[in-house]
Amino acid sequence: MADQPEQLVFISVTTSTTDRTDALLPGTDVHNSEFSKANAWEILDVTIEGDEGQPDVVETDVHYWTSATQTAEEYYAGLYGVDESQITIERKSRFQPDKSIRGWNVMDFTGENSTQQVEWSKLCGCDDQTCVLRCVPKTIGEQIIADLNDDVLDAQDGDN
Repeated sequence: MADQPEQLVFISVTTSTTDRTDALLPGTDVHNSEFSKANAWEILDVTIEGDEGQPDVVETDVHYWTSATQTAEEYYAGLYGVDESQITIERKSRFQPDKSIRGWNVMDFTGENSTQQVEWSKLCGCDDQTCVLRCVPKTIGEQIIADLNDDVLDAQDGDN
């Protein structure tokens, strides 16, 4: 992935947080999930090159959870069964949880806007003031809910 310049942006927050704890399936331990770690989320445009060198698949505004085990290129190459050289990633934003400020830092890679309007969701009802899941950017929160609910359903299917 070509390095894109990043710039720290101002976050304009909504005045309230939408409680989304009820969207999680029973048995979900969001507080102790892998998403409670300080891994960043990136918003990406992903292009996969086809046989003739033309874009075959284009996904926009993809929410990718950065983990230490895979790069975005490795993840999408595996997902689509293509070589990493066929993947082009354009970063748009990165949301980095920061427990020391009890919130999130946002980096913008587009150079288009120095202010981002961010709506927030509450995914964890714990009393831990450093829990990054007490206040999560809404679109990232929806992805976390979907991933955790899929994990619960997969575990239930494995029990049957």
